[in-house]
Amino acid sequence: MRWSTPFLLKNYLDAPAEKGVYQIGEGKEDFTAKYLGRAMGGSSTIRSRLSHHYNQTGNKHVTEVNRDRLYARFIRASEPDCTETRLLKKNDFLWNEKQEPECESD
Repeated sequence: MRWSTPFLLKNYLDAPAEKGVYQIGEGKEDFTAKYLGRAMGGSSTIRSRLSHHYNQTGNKHVTEVNRDRLYARFIRASEPDCTETRLLKKNDFLWNEKQEPECESD
């Protein structure tokens, strides 16, 4: 699993219209993830989810921060729900309220 290079959230159109998992945080060179999300595919793509966050219709903690200084990165994942679950169990994301979503493969 290899994360993309962090990019400014406002450049969400550069993200793929595919399913996967993404992080939103601060800093490009020393990226610190604050939020973890998933895009399950279909109309919910990495690009569309990042668009929601940038346009302030996503997580309330993300909308409270100056969105122009936020960065994002992503990984493509065939089972985004399971990937998200594993990452939430291993890490503490300050802006996530749900900590262990359902994983259909569990």
